[in-house]
This record gives sequence, structure tokens and C-alpha cells, in this order.
Amino acid sequence: MSEGLYDPGIDEQGSELEVNLLEYWEERQHQYPLLFRVALDVLPAQASAVPCEEVFSSSKETITERRTKMAPDLLSELQMLKHAYRQDRLSFTGHIVANERDYCLEGGVTEVAARELLSAGKFSELADLLANA
Repeated sequence: MSEGLYDPGIDEQGSELEVNLLEYWEERQHQYPLLFRVALDVLPAQASAVPCEEVFSSSKETITERRTKMAPDLLSELQMLKHAYRQDRLSFTGHIVANERDYCLEGGVTEVAARELLSAGKFSELADLLANA
């Protein structure tokens, strides 16, 4: 039986196997060179225009009348930083925000509380906390 252009295969339960399209076309690039090049052009395309519209809206906020001479590389970097910040992937204060557990009188001494007391030079307070834990 000859293999067709798309043959995903079947698992033991009779369901089609999932296919990684990039791997699929990389395996067949010599067999279908023209289709391979077309696939590489089409695969990265977004399925929806919404993310593109969000990028343009966001860049409109970055490029104002006062910032029209911004270099493209800088604009790209700013957009990446804004995206990371909005997705909570970028935080300049996450490590300094107080955690209630670190300042609770009951229970064990947390690592953050111990580090804070050590860096402040409060060795006797740390020793007391550790003795009472």
C-alpha cells in the first residue's frame, strides 16, 4: 500500500495519531520540495487576526508623536517587554513583595525570613526564632 500525501496513522484504539506538522514536512521535504516551502510559509501564520491587532494597538501606545524617531530594534524590544509584563512573566518587584507566611509568629521559620534577618544582621532574633520553632 503506498503512502498518501497525508497519512496520520492509527493508534491501538483506532483513533488518528496527532501529527507535528513541522516534523511531518521536514520528513517529506525531499519528496515534496515545493509543498515543503509552501508549508513553511503557511505554518507560522496566525490562525486569527486578533493577536496582530493587539500588537498594532500596543505599538500605537508606544509610538507617540514624541517618539516617532524610535529605531525599529528598540521598538521591537519595548513591545516584547510590554508583552512579558502584561502576561505576568516580567516582574521587577515579585521578589520583594511580602509573604504573610514569612512574618507569621506561629510555625517554622521560612527561608525568606531567615535570609532577611541574616542580611539585616539580626542574628539573635534569628536564633530566637529557630529555638522557638
